[in-house]
Amino acid sequence: MSQTFTMDDLRRMLQERQHKMTPQRQVVLQIFLDHPGEHLSAEDVHGILRDNKSEIGLATVYRSLE
Repeated sequence: MSQTFTMDDLRRMLQERQHKMTPQRQVVLQIFLDHPGEHLSAEDVHGILRDNKSEIGLATVYRSLE
């Protein structure tokens, strides 16, 4: 059984760990929310960002996932 998260849930979890919800981090996390049940790699996320004409780099994706 998988757990469903909202952006507010993710924002709260980040705050609990003393991390900020940056605009870039929000875009990266939104991709996971938009693709429930899919196992996306950092490269997959970066590919989706590129397809959407985003200028978020692969290093930023990795930092956001960390």
